Amino acid sequence: VLILMSVASAVGYAALTQLLAPRAGRWLIWFLPLPLLGFSMLASAGVFNAHIAPALAADPATQDFLALRGPLLGGALHGVFAIGGLLFAAANIVLAVVLERRRLFEFPFAAALAIGAIGIGLHPMLGPILRSVGFGFFALAYLRLAVACWRRADLGA
Repeated sequence: VLILMSVASAVGYAALTQLLAPRAGRWLIWFLPLPLLGFSMLASAGVFNAHIAPALAADPATQDFLALRGPLLGGALHGVFAIGGLLFAAANIVLAVVLERRRLFEFPFAAALAIGAIGIGLHPMLGPILRSVGFGFFALAYLRLAVACWRRADLGA
């Protein structure tokens, strides 16, 4: 599922680049891979938390690997997880600003995208209600973005 979502995101970001590049400038071409990279890093952390961590926690011989000062989370891996969430949030906040300034969608949806990205990027530190709100806002914003792209596409050609 992670690979499928990454490929789908890459295709979506490539299409979005084509739509925005004439109006936003060439810098956008370099910017759009950042949300994808952040998503992949963040999703990898989710895979770790969903599958690897429970397996390590189930065996007393490997439980120490999960300690915050242990060999996994006490080292570089913990930083990679944090960087993924922060990169994802920051890149989607910038994307929300670009989309609103280029009038691809309205301010409330740009705000929903920014709030949702923060909720997703920081989700390990948030409770389940705030996490759900973040994911909901994010999904709503991306559905609105899809509608805006479809409306701007020349589907009759």
